[in-house]
Amino acid sequence: MKSPYLLISLIFFVSFAYLVSWGFTKLYIIKKSTHQKIWNVLLLITFLIVGILGLLLAAQVNYKWEIPYLDKIFNWHVNFGIAMAVISIYHFTRHWYYYMKLFKHEKNAITKNSQINNKNDKGNNIHKDNNSAKLQILLL
Repeated sequence: MKSPYLLISLIFFVSFAYLVSWGFTKLYIIKKSTHQKIWNVLLLITFLIVGILGLLLAAQVNYKWEIPYLDKIFNWHVNFGIAMAVISIYHFTRHWYYYMKLFKHEKNAITKNSQINNKNDKGNNIHKDNNSAKLQILLL
């Protein structure tokens, strides 16, 4: 029998723990870098658990393995996945500026490169296409 997933409980527990550790940084009980390390490690641990259990479940389906306590393993997989998703949201919000800067610079770099290529383009498209074709054949 499948037991219910701990969706609301995990969201509240992880959020509460995050707010407590963040509060400790504001009260100078722990350093901000320690707070970040704690949550990076928790994100890594939940990722590894979800990934390993997911591989185990996939192997069970593909190879018809008889794994005892399969329902319990699946339940753990989902619950750790919920915790990982909540931690990932906090991780993303902490690093959103990095992603914005990445996309902003990439857009500017593409625009600048296309302007440079248009100025320097004097019929050299044959070589570019030839190299592209060679790469595609090599990858096949």
